[in-house]
Amino acid sequence: MYFELSRQSNIDFPIQFKVGNLVLSTDLGWKETAGEHGKIIYKGYAYQDLSSFLTTHDPSTLETIHGSFTAIMQKGNHVHVVTDNTREFPIYFDRDKIIVTNLTKHNETAWPDTHLQIDCENKIVRTRYNEMMFDLGSKKDLVTTTNTVLDILNNSVKSYIDRYKDPIRIVPTGGLDSTLMIGLLKKNNANFEVIDYEYKKWTYFRWKNGEKIKKENGPWTRYGHTWGATPVTLAHGWMGDQYFFRDYLPLAVLCKIKNINLKEEFKRFEGSYCFEHLREDMENRESSWLEITKEIVDEKSAYKKIFEIIRGSFLWWTFEKTTYWSPFKDLEILKHVLHLSEEDLLQNAFHGTIQSKMLEIVDPNLLDCITEKKNKHEFNESMYAKYTDTLLKY
Repeated sequence: MYFELSRQSNIDFPIQFKVGNLVLSTDLGWKETAGEHGKIIYKGYAYQDLSSFLTTHDPSTLETIHGSFTAIMQKGNHVHVVTDNTREFPIYFDRDKIIVTNLTKHNETAWPDTHLQIDCENKIVRTRYNEMMFDLGSKKDLVTTTNTVLDILNNSVKSYIDRYKDPIRIVPTGGLDSTLMIGLLKKNNANFEVIDYEYKKWTYFRWKNGEKIKKENGPWTRYGHTWGATPVTLAHGWMGDQYFFRDYLPLAVLCKIKNINLKEEFKRFEGSYCFEHLREDMENRESSWLEITKEIVDEKSAYKKIFEIIRGSFLWWTFEKTTYWSPFKDLEILKHVLHLSEEDLLQNAFHGTIQSKMLEIVDPNLLDCITEKKNKHEFNESMYAKYTDTLLKY
């Protein structure tokens, strides 16, 4: 879902669109349509009719919907950058050069809580969305939360496969989230392929920008499958860690406001499924944590910081005509997880109890496909055989 909006075309992109007095340069897969307020060029998916939403949407409002999309929308002589409510990437911009892009860094950054527009004088205007406010009053038990979250995930999977008919492929990692994703696809009778290979179709955009992307995304680049001009949905379990507090920084903030000594909890949960993952994450991000603590002065600032961390967790996004799809990237899930008791939150962070219980409901056979420790075993032929043997039993 790469783009650059500027005064002139960028030859590093294969496609160009004229938008007022600006040029939108993009990778493959963008669509053009006319809306009530002007031209719309967009890419991505939503869990409702994305085309209908965009064609009737007033881009000058800050309302948006759940999914993973970017739309460049005209209203009069203004151009707006409209995205879903959990945008997966930062947008960089340069006010002097009039450049807005998510490919290469410039002198300013618009994080996911920011709406951008270019006005009639070619000035870039940045507006922040309203802060997210959740009702955190009553606690919910683990069983209720598990069933509610499973319903959310199942409805998202059903909605997606009903709306989008591109072939679905998924890489089994032996993790809780990707394995649950396989179970949900089977539960909803989706036609999908479990793949055990890395595929990167050589395209013009990849040829021109591969090194830039690698520099920005670092180690995550190796997961950057793309089938080039062939439309494919790559399903995955990314963002499960962040939205279920199996990620160190949001967990550390949560523990701080609840007066939980997280280092003592590490001793209690030593040897658990997520122990090594969380400990390494803690060691790698200790400096970030020290900076974050300066911003936490009360409960409101703490929850605000949790939302910022989770919404600012960038892994990978739609590339060319390969759509990266994860139903775990959902603020509704976060709302329900935050209603758990402190003990249930910790049990889930270290043991992945919610996903394990959801797998027991969806297909307990898939529990045999989970690695003993999170991210501690490379997926190999024997594990792939477990997946295929299990799936063949359906």
